[in-house]
Parts: sequence; structure tokens; C-alpha cells
Amino acid sequence: MPTSFYAAAGKLFAGRGSISGRVAVGTGLPRGMLSGCPCPWSRIVNRLIDILLLGLAGGVGTLLRAGCHTLAVRLFGHTFPWGTLAVNVSGAFAFGALYALIRSRTVFTSTHETMLLVGLLGGFTTYSSFAFQSVEMLAAGRTSAALTYILGTNVIALTAAWAGLKVCGG
Repeated sequence: MPTSFYAAAGKLFAGRGSISGRVAVGTGLPRGMLSGCPCPWSRIVNRLIDILLLGLAGGVGTLLRAGCHTLAVRLFGHTFPWGTLAVNVSGAFAFGALYALIRSRTVFTSTHETMLLVGLLGGFTTYSSFAFQSVEMLAAGRTSAALTYILGTNVIALTAAWAGLKVCGG
């Protein structure tokens, strides 16, 4: 397995992995709907299937986000951004838990990791990626890089939001 979930995403889009995580014996081609097919375009079709599955996982994550947000607003009201807070905190927890489960089980491949972490949880919240990457850097002893990332992301994102409002007349 790669050292980071972004390495898995890179493999998927660079053509060196598939969501199925298996390779057809003797062909080097990912197993999929066209495994074993001598057609020169079978690899492209399998890659497109992987990308569609990744998009589907992202869509499911988006629907889960909408449901979580709606539930939090119904429970706690509109006086504070409870929905966003609930999504970000639950997404960060889910990312850490899923990452630990994926790393401790041999049934998951790097492409399963990509589909679940980048697709599903990426559709749910990108804050979970930010939180996990920060913790990963701190755990690796890269304190200055982690603090730069944390502060830089917040300052730049807040500045970008303010600039977007100003540019568009807000």
C-alpha cells in the first residue's frame, strides 16, 4: 500500500490501478467488464469504469453530506453553522477510522483506499483530508510543515473567500 492516500489516487489516474484491485492473470490488465478481451481499448474502458465508480462514490458522499447537514440543522437550528460543523467533524472522524481500518486489513487495495477516502469522503467533506494530512505531518515529526499548512490553509482560504465576495460585489 502507498504511504499516503494521494499516492493511491495518483496511481488510479495514471493508469496503474483499478477499483477492482485485481489484475487479469498474464495480461497485466485490470480485471473488469472486459478482462481477457484482446481489444486494444479494453484498458481504456476499464479506466473509465474506475473513474465512473470514483465519481459515484463522490456522489454518494455528497448525498451523505446533505443528509448530515440537514439533520444537524433540524436538531440544532440555524443560529450557528451546525450543519457544516457536524459534516467536518464527522468527516474527519470517519477519515481517520476508515484509514486505520484500510491499513489494518489486507483485503483493501490502494484503489479501494482511493475510492473510499478520495471518492466517498472527498464528496462528504474535504476538511477531513485537511485534518488527516495535518495529523499525518505532525505524527511524522514535520511540525513546521504541519503548522505552515494549518495556518496557511486557513489564512489563504479566508482571504480567498473575502476576495471572492469583493470581486463579485458582496
